[in-house]
Amino acid sequence: MNLLSVKSALTALAGAGSAMTGKLLLKNPETALRYMLELLGLAYASNFELRKRIRGLTAKYQFGFGDRDARVAAEIRLGRFRVSAGVMEAPDVCLTFRDGNAMRELFFSAKPDILGAILKQDVVIAGNLTYLYKFAFLAKHLQVKVLGAA
Repeated sequence: MNLLSVKSALTALAGAGSAMTGKLLLKNPETALRYMLELLGLAYASNFELRKRIRGLTAKYQFGFGDRDARVAAEIRLGRFRVSAGVMEAPDVCLTFRDGNAMRELFFSAKPDILGAILKQDVVIAGNLTYLYKFAFLAKHLQVKVLGAA
């Protein structure tokens, strides 16, 4: 997968007018999240500058959606970014989104409002917020480098 296909996939996930993307986010947000995390992992693996800036980071992230049973996990350890389905043992931070649109608002907004999302109950966060901010740094870096957004 090259940078152009990563950009195309991220643009679609960001909701750039694709009806199919909207349906995916509403009907199966876990799949959309997993695609986004896999793309983030690819960008992480292919960007030495990014790996250098967060050298030594070891973090476990657990993601979920409302009352749905499906979960997605991401782990950064030993310079690798791994994504898996299911529940992770002892995550550093857990994010539970109300729905796919809440996830899109938080991850793909030009100015994500974490506090606003918490107050509107679009996302519930449990765990160490420092790891959430490090993840936000990764996601924003990907957004800027691949999508060209500021």
